[in-house]
Amino acid sequence: MEADRDALMRRVAAALAVVVVLGFFSVFVMLAFFEVPASNKDTFTQMSGALILAFGGLMGYLYGSTKNSEAKDRALAAQATNGTQPLVVSPPATVEVKKASK
Repeated sequence: MEADRDALMRRVAAALAVVVVLGFFSVFVMLAFFEVPASNKDTFTQMSGALILAFGGLMGYLYGSTKNSEAKDRALAAQATNGTQPLVVSPPATVEVKKASK
């Protein structure tokens, strides 16, 4: 049941990503070939800003820390269901560098 839900969520996310990316680039192609009427300029500017914001959020999710955080959460959930202890990573050891004497 959970796997079906995850698969559906991935398909929905992929479909939304395609719509946002196509919309993002189609706006710029349209701007290259058509002039926006003065009466619609404000509306077009607001809609373009919302689309650019959605595109930025999409790229941040797909390639940013949110995606990595989601993978970490899944790994921790898998460890919890298997009854294993989570992996604890200690901070890197510090190395003291001494200057050579002259």
